[in-house]
Amino acid sequence: MSGVIQIGEWQLDKHSYSFIPAGVRVDNWKVLGDEPLEILWMENGVVPFKYQASEIDDPNAIINEFIPALDSKFLPWGKTETSQFEVAKKKYLRKDNNGGGVWLIAILPHYYGHYPAIQSYNEEGYTLVGYMNLGNYQLIKNWFHYCPSFSTVPRNITDDGFLAFVRVYRDISKPGRVLSYVYRL
Repeated sequence: MSGVIQIGEWQLDKHSYSFIPAGVRVDNWKVLGDEPLEILWMENGVVPFKYQASEIDDPNAIINEFIPALDSKFLPWGKTETSQFEVAKKKYLRKDNNGGGVWLIAILPHYYGHYPAIQSYNEEGYTLVGYMNLGNYQLIKNWFHYCPSFSTVPRNITDDGFLAFVRVYRDISKPGRVLSYVYRL
């Protein structure tokens, strides 16, 4: 979010990303420079977590999924897999084996979604820049959002643009994962 942190030999700064699977040993963390450090920390799973000092990785750790440091500025923008966001671009930070993943999504200014949608997946997100109106709700900078599966999401509207960090647990590129519909009174 802000500042620079060093984790072992790796450095993370604004819009960098790291994924530390359970049981992977990481080196000491150190804040670099004079700027205060602010990170967005999101845990996976529903089991209470326990942190412990260790000299080795846990034998059950999924080490091949470990991403020590990823600078998103060097990743290419790609298209989204949903028709509702034809004016949006996506940067994948990590893809899960089940097709879900973590990405940055950027929606251009002056975007007015045509229809509401039903999402058949859980989505968590955090607004980094700009805002997005969803019906009576407004996702603004530094706000977390959660949209449970099979929720009806109102039209998406932004005048100034929107950049968010998003995490989902299912492959949303499959047909039927996002359903647009015309709402009539």
